[in-house]
Amino acid sequence: MKIILSHPFSGAVYWWFMNQQDIVGEDLKSKKPHHGYYRTLYGNVDKNLDVALACTVIFDEIVLPAIDAPIPGTAMTNRMYQPDLAIAADWEQVNQAQELVRPHERELLNDTHIKAVLKSIPKGARSIALLYAAADVVLGVTHRAPIICAPGRMSIVARLLQLGVVPTSGFDIDTFSAGASLVHNVADYTAITGVTFNSENVGGLGGIKWNEAIRRYADGFQAWLNENEAPDENALWEAIAEARADSEVARGMSGYFKANSRALSLISLLPGVGTVTGALAIASDYAGESQERKAGRLDWHQLGPEIEAYKKRRAIDNELSRRGLI
Repeated sequence: MKIILSHPFSGAVYWWFMNQQDIVGEDLKSKKPHHGYYRTLYGNVDKNLDVALACTVIFDEIVLPAIDAPIPGTAMTNRMYQPDLAIAADWEQVNQAQELVRPHERELLNDTHIKAVLKSIPKGARSIALLYAAADVVLGVTHRAPIICAPGRMSIVARLLQLGVVPTSGFDIDTFSAGASLVHNVADYTAITGVTFNSENVGGLGGIKWNEAIRRYADGFQAWLNENEAPDENALWEAIAEARADSEVARGMSGYFKANSRALSLISLLPGVGTVTGALAIASDYAGESQERKAGRLDWHQLGPEIEAYKKRRAIDNELSRRGLI
């Protein structure tokens, strides 16, 4: 599943990127840099970093709005791609948004609705916020993917669409709106499981993301997110309980079919019954594998614990390696 990770979560990711590079000055590594451009785009790093990094692990492909910042592991060009995390950023969409907004910028910043949303932002930063709200629409049209952003940003996007400043053709408002439920459900799940990634670097986080078991659980979690849009913590707990119970049933059925397959395979060795029971054994074995796959899909609720277990195993392996014991 592809998502567009926008403000304020994109800013938290860029801050995280900045802190992994020697070429970046100390001010740009601060959570509140003096430079107004970066201060606006970073947003509240402490509040948003856990959810932002969780999104980079859970979802398969991530699109960030491009900003004037290097991304580890990729050349700083108009089109950037971070392979370890499957993160892309392209200046083309931001430039298109600038062409749409520039002729109307003064009127838009004085629009009653937009002005009310941006009132807590310093005046010098409002143009940037407006530009990147328009960029979200262009990204949405380009990628046809849900946009994960703050409610205020969603409100500005909706107003730009209403005013006809940005293209409505090709922009799926339902897909855009789905981003609101995605971020709430991801935030609730990360809070419930206590999953954090802020001590990781790009390579370490990529290792977590592409671990086979974690990817399987993440795929199941994405499927659950797509089917459950209403952000409700109680509903999430109920879904976890239901998924756990259903996965246990599926595994029980898997064990039954596998045991049945073994019994039929032995019977098939008897003269005169081999063909029929052999075919039944194959069918039973297939049914067992099918139930096991079903259980795997239902195990999405184990994503957080599996991530934490993986991190602990990796820490032990790293220490053993450091001591020359493996």
